[in-house]
Amino acid sequence: MPNSTAYEEIFYSAHSITIENLSLTVSLDNGSIEDRVADTQSHSHPVFEIQGSLSGSFLVKEADGACATVERDTLVLIPPEVYHGIRASTPAKRFTLRFSMLRASEEGEDLYGCFRSVQTLTVLENAPELISLMLRIREECLHPGAASLSLCKTYLSEFFLLLYRRLSASKLTAHAKAHTLSESDDANARYNKIEIFINSHIGEPLCEEQLAESLGLSVRQTSRVMTSIFGMSFKKKLLQMRLHHAKSLLATTQDPVERIAAAVGYTSPSGFHIAFRQAFGVTPTEYRAKNENT
Repeated sequence: MPNSTAYEEIFYSAHSITIENLSLTVSLDNGSIEDRVADTQSHSHPVFEIQGSLSGSFLVKEADGACATVERDTLVLIPPEVYHGIRASTPAKRFTLRFSMLRASEEGEDLYGCFRSVQTLTVLENAPELISLMLRIREECLHPGAASLSLCKTYLSEFFLLLYRRLSASKLTAHAKAHTLSESDDANARYNKIEIFINSHIGEPLCEEQLAESLGLSVRQTSRVMTSIFGMSFKKKLLQMRLHHAKSLLATTQDPVERIAAAVGYTSPSGFHIAFRQAFGVTPTEYRAKNENT
């Protein structure tokens, strides 16, 4: 069940549930420390993420400018591999839920297909019934009692069915991209550790051996984990995260390009320019000119 600290009201809880033709692995937490929403750098996850406001408001912003305001009774669904960041707006409490999924069968309502059709940030406004379920789950996690595990699974099942109903009503028609989702709580925990580790050392020389040591794995095991969770090597993931962090700095600061290059780990400004243009088709200066007001 959850690990919780009464003073800071921090919890993490993980569950496996099956609904109709969908098998879900869910991890959830309250998304804050002492109920403060903290800003985050642009990042992505190999699984779905749901952010909900329990009070106050905050912003979820895609790396390329799309922005969603998450207010009381509002949820935002973030698909896998969509780069996004959190920006505090007002004093707020939030709830974070992440899930991976597998098709359990071909029978029943196609929840699997519905969720896989989501391609961009999807905001669900006026969703008090979903927020109410989040609050019930939060209470069971913070103050577990008799049958808390069963209650959480019941609330989560109801939550996903209501979410499915809302998504179906919105008539999403986008085609799902081919993507292999994480299939275990262990993978969920590891992708968090990997992204946190890389983000915390993004401006430093970094090698796979250092990541392996932080994960308590061999280099060979770490390489397999990177391929399994992210579908790419450590080197490619590090490059991806550095360049997306650079995009965020270019759009939100007036720092010189050379300083931004150094901040994301490049010792050579020319090497940074080449890598940025290869990745995004424009130079850092051109990107800033197009996005400095977003």
